[in-house]
Amino acid sequence: SITMINYGKHVLCEKPVCSNREELDILIKAAKEQGVVFMEAMKNVHSPGFHAMMDNLYKIGTVRRATIQYCQYSSRYDKFKKGIIENAFNPKLSNGALMDIGSYCIHFLASLFGKPEKILADSLFLENGVDGAGSVIASYDDKQAEIIYSKITDSKLPTQIQGENGCMIIEQCPIIKKITIYYRNGETEELQFDKRDNPMIYETKDFINYTYTGIFLSPDCDLDKDGVYSGSAFVEDDTMYLYYTGNTMEDGDFDFTYEGRGSNTTLVTSKDGITASAKKCLLTSADYPHTLSCHVRDPKVFKENGKYYIVLGARTRNDVGCVLLYEAEDKEHFRFKQYITSEKPFGYMWEC
Repeated sequence: SITMINYGKHVLCEKPVCSNREELDILIKAAKEQGVVFMEAMKNVHSPGFHAMMDNLYKIGTVRRATIQYCQYSSRYDKFKKGIIENAFNPKLSNGALMDIGSYCIHFLASLFGKPEKILADSLFLENGVDGAGSVIASYDDKQAEIIYSKITDSKLPTQIQGENGCMIIEQCPIIKKITIYYRNGETEELQFDKRDNPMIYETKDFINYTYTGIFLSPDCDLDKDGVYSGSAFVEDDTMYLYYTGNTMEDGDFDFTYEGRGSNTTLVTSKDGITASAKKCLLTSADYPHTLSCHVRDPKVFKENGKYYIVLGARTRNDVGCVLLYEAEDKEHFRFKQYITSEKPFGYMWEC
């Protein structure tokens, strides 16, 4: 990969792209310097099945648990047991079960839930030090995930995602073949999506179409001089409306929690995702209830019954997490509608 990158070639590299973070940093740095695309070939998260799963995940309600597994007896394991060590079981090549089969499960989880807050993991090591199988428990605020992988045993059990309103069964984690939702009321639904005999076509298409176009938003004006914080996009009439929080910090001796910080709900629009309009400030700290601290951010926009709404995560001056709801007839002129919190304190800050 590094040789091709240094010769100015775009690279689609078989998973996993590296053995460690140090190697990955070298590749990313080289790709940026050469202005080329470097992408990991991870077929499952580029597939229509994975997109269908994500698009329909809301149907099972609040997600509480996921069990992601891929266990497949390796065709090279019989030789290993006879003392013939091929590449699939050579620890010097970083090719144990986690880096080989398990990487599909890891990518699946990262694309599904993001980075976990805590991980517990264990592996079954063979006599030459390579891992033949393993398990991972990943913990998040409101859910858990289990990863089960092996190249020394088979499993016929599917991957599943459990929600409060139903369970989603996904057949074959690396190449999603079928997805069925089993609702708590007894109904079932099979999701429809494109399937190909060669699933690698989807990651290849994404690789061909991917182009690095530079940084889309950066802190370059008074509205966001100290940070472009997260937000959301709303698409209507072939235009992307991107809402984010512009962070500003005043000069002086402030704690920046209760005084000295500005949170500007800001809008830019784009027709192509490359060129952005001028930034427009929709709400400033003066537009938020006076009971709040300086921490108000992460606008999420949606439309319902012909009106537009923004929800914002916030922290009160009494260190209680809450959500602010604003309403508008258009997509710009929002007015405060409602303050939402839990009956009992549930965290000092609600965000993202």
